[in-house]
Amino acid sequence: MATFSLLFSVLLGISALQPPPQTKQGLCAGLAFPQVSAYSNETYHKGSLVVERSNVAVISDCRFIQVGDIVVRESGTLVIRNAELMLNQSHSYEFTILIEDHATLIVEDSTLLSNYVFEVRITELTTSQIVDSDIRGRLTCDGGDTTVLSSMVSEVLCRDGAKLHLVGTTASVSCKGGDLYIEDSQVPLMTLDLWDARAILMDLEPGHIDHWKLRENNLVWWAYPRITIENSDIGGWGVEVGGTSDVSVRSSQLSVLGVHFTDGINVSMERLPTGQVDRWNLLEDAEVNMILLKLNVEDSTIQNPWKIGCWDFSHVYVSDSQLSSLECHGFSNVSLLRVQVSGRVFCEDESNIDMVDCSLGQLLLIEFSHAELYGCTVLEDAESLGSSVLELEASKVLGDFRSFGDCRLNLLRSSIAGRASYHGRCTASMVDTPAEGGVYVYDDATALLRWFLNITVTAEFEPASNALVEVYYVHNSSLAGRAIADQNGRANFVLTEKILYSGGMDYTGNYLIRASYGKMVREKQFTLSASTELSLELLLRSLDVRCISGDEEPLEGVYLELIDAEGRCVATASSASNGWATLARVVAGRYTLRAYWQGVEVASSEVDLRDDVIIDPLPCRVYDFTVHVVDEVNKGIYGATVKLFWPNGTLITSAVTGAGGYIRCDDMPGGTYIIKASSWTFTAEAEIELNSEDQEVRLVLTSPIPVPLSYMPVFIAGVLALTVGSGLGWRYWRATKLKPKAREEMLRIIPERGWVNLKRLSKESVLSEKEIRRLIEKALAEGVFQGYFGKNKKSFITVEALRQMLRNELRRALGR
Repeated sequence: MATFSLLFSVLLGISALQPPPQTKQGLCAGLAFPQVSAYSNETYHKGSLVVERSNVAVISDCRFIQVGDIVVRESGTLVIRNAELMLNQSHSYEFTILIEDHATLIVEDSTLLSNYVFEVRITELTTSQIVDSDIRGRLTCDGGDTTVLSSMVSEVLCRDGAKLHLVGTTASVSCKGGDLYIEDSQVPLMTLDLWDARAILMDLEPGHIDHWKLRENNLVWWAYPRITIENSDIGGWGVEVGGTSDVSVRSSQLSVLGVHFTDGINVSMERLPTGQVDRWNLLEDAEVNMILLKLNVEDSTIQNPWKIGCWDFSHVYVSDSQLSSLECHGFSNVSLLRVQVSGRVFCEDESNIDMVDCSLGQLLLIEFSHAELYGCTVLEDAESLGSSVLELEASKVLGDFRSFGDCRLNLLRSSIAGRASYHGRCTASMVDTPAEGGVYVYDDATALLRWFLNITVTAEFEPASNALVEVYYVHNSSLAGRAIADQNGRANFVLTEKILYSGGMDYTGNYLIRASYGKMVREKQFTLSASTELSLELLLRSLDVRCISGDEEPLEGVYLELIDAEGRCVATASSASNGWATLARVVAGRYTLRAYWQGVEVASSEVDLRDDVIIDPLPCRVYDFTVHVVDEVNKGIYGATVKLFWPNGTLITSAVTGAGGYIRCDDMPGGTYIIKASSWTFTAEAEIELNSEDQEVRLVLTSPIPVPLSYMPVFIAGVLALTVGSGLGWRYWRATKLKPKAREEMLRIIPERGWVNLKRLSKESVLSEKEIRRLIEKALAEGVFQGYFGKNKKSFITVEALRQMLRNELRRALGR
C-alpha cells in the first residue's frame, strides 16, 4: 500500500504540517504527528506544507498533489522517494518548493512536475541531493551544497554562494556565481552569466568537452562563477553580461547572447545582429548614455535572437530586432518597436514596458508592473498577476488570457483566441475585444464587455456637423453618453453590453439613440452585441393629403397627425375647404398617418417618407344618414324632437322633424350612436352602427291610448273645445247669479267699516278690484253714502269715518 509517512527525530520529537492534507476520501490522518500513516495511491493536500524543527517528512510510493508552497526550514528534512509530486498551480510561479535554514532535501527515483512553471529554490546553509529523478521545473541554487546525480532537470541556475555538482545529468545550466562542477552530463545550453566581470571568452564551441574551466580556457580578470566541465556534451553556449561587465567574445559560436542593463543606463539599439558577426561593439553600435557596461563581439556566430534584461532605473529602447526573451525588473522603462520576441516577456516590481507592432511568445506581468501593447501579437498565453496593469490595443492573444490578484486590464480593439479568465479582485474592461474561448469570472473579479458605437448623422444628405447625439439605456432611461458630431457628422461612443461577475451578469445592451439637429429629431433603438456603425438620416419631407367623406366630397377641418415608430406625434395639420392638408418639414422615415373628425379617428395609413408623398384621396369614415320618426300606422310624425348621443350619453345634436317625420344628419364620423325621438311626451330610442353612406334609422312612437299619434292634434283640439265651453258656462253662471248678491253685500260692508282697501276687499268677494271701484263711484253719484278715494283710488274712506278720525286727533292734541 502506498504511504505518506512522517519520520521525526527522537530527540526533538514533533513536527507539524498546516493545514492537514486531504485525500479524495477525506483528511489524511497521517499528518497528525508522531505516527506513520498509510495513504491511497493519490493524496491531495491544500495549503502550505511546512517541515521544520528537525522533523523529517517522507513522501513515498504515491502521487502527491500539493496546492500550496512547500517549505523546509529550521533543520527540517523532506524526503521524496519513489513518488510523483504534483504542484497544482493556476498560473506560473504560484507555488515554490523552498529549502532554507539548515534544511535538507532528498529526492530519489521521483518526479516533480506542475501544470505551470515552478521553482525549487535552495538557499544558503542547506544540503540537497537529487538522484535518479526528473524535475520538470527550475532548480535555483542561491546557496547551500547541492548534488544532482543521474537526473533530468528542465533548467538549473547557479548563483553566488552555491556549490552545485551535476553528474550524469541532463539540464540546461546558467551560472552567475558560486562553484559549478559538471561531469558526464548532457547540457543542451550552457550559459555563462558574467555580471560585473572582466573577461575575454574565446573558442566557445558546442560539442563534447573533455575538460574546460572558465579561468583556464579564457582570459579572466574578474568573474564570480567558478565553472568546471568534465567529459560532458554541450549543446550550445550562452553568454550574458550586465552591470559593469567588460566582456569580449571572440571566435565563438553562441546560441544566446544576453545583455542586462542596470541603474542609470540609457540605451537605444536597433537591428541587433544574428548569424555571423564580424564585429559588434555596444558603445559604438548603439546609442548609450551613462553606461559602464562594455560588450564586444568579434568573428563569432550568434545563432538565436538576443536576450535583454532591464533592471533598476534603466531606460532601454529596441527597434527592428529579434529577441529570444525580455525581462524587466525594478523601475526600468523599456520601449520596443517592431521587435520579435520568440520567448517570454517578463515584467515585475514597478517596471514599465511599451511595445508597438511587436510579436512575443508569452507575456507575464507580476507585482506592480505596467505594460502597454499596441498592434502586437502574443503567440501563446498572456498572464497578469498581483497589482499589475496591462493595456492592449489593436493586439492579439493567440492563447489564453489569465489574470489574478488586484490587476487592472484594459483591452481595446483586440482579440483573444482562447479563454479569458479573471480571478481574485481584478477588473477588466474589454472594449471591442472578443474572446473566442469565452469569458470566465471568478472570486471578486469583474469584467466589462464593451463595444464601439460609431454614429454618422446626415441632414438632407449632408453631414450634420455639430448635431447633438445622445445615447440612453433602455432599461432605466438614464443617459449613457452624449457627443457633438464632428465636421463629418460622426459621433463615437464606447458602450457596455454586460458586466460579468462570479455570481452572474448585469445586461445593459439595449440602447436608444437620439440625434438632434435644429428642429430635426430622429430616434432609433438598437441592441449592442458587437462594435457597430449606424447612420441616422435627418431628411425633411412633406406629406400632402386630400380628405374625402363617404360620399366622396371634400372634408374641411379634418385633424391630421403623423406618428413615428415610438408613438410620438411629429407633425399636425387640418384640411382646408377643398379637403387638402400639408404636413411639412418632416424627417424622412416610416410613419403612421391618423385622421380625426369631431375628435373621432376616421382614417389611418402607413406612410414611408423616403421622398415627398401625396395621398389623394384619403377616404375618411364620415357619412350622412337619415332618421325617420313614424307612428303605429307608419305615418311620419311632424315636429318630433330627435336627439343624437355618443354611447357614453353625451349629447351631440338635436333637431325637429319636418313634413313626413324626417331629419338628416350630414358628415358624421363612423361609429356607434344612440338616437332618441320624442313627441307629446312619448319617446323611442335606437342604436346605430354608422359604417356606410345614406343609412336610414326608423323610430316608431307608440301612443298609450287607442288613438294613433298622427291623429293626436285633432283629439287634443276636441278636448280643448270641451274645456273652453265649460269655462264660459261657469263665467256666465257666476255673472248672473253670484255678482248681484255680492254688490248688495259690498254696499253694506263699506259704510260699516268706514275705511277699506280695495285690493284686500276683492279677495273677500267674487268682485274684482275694478268692479268694487265702479260700484263705489256709482254709490257716490247716487248719494248712497259720501266719502273720498285715496291715492290712485286704491282705498276709500266715508265722510263719517273721516270726521271721527279728526275728532280723535283733536282730543289727543288738547289732552297734551
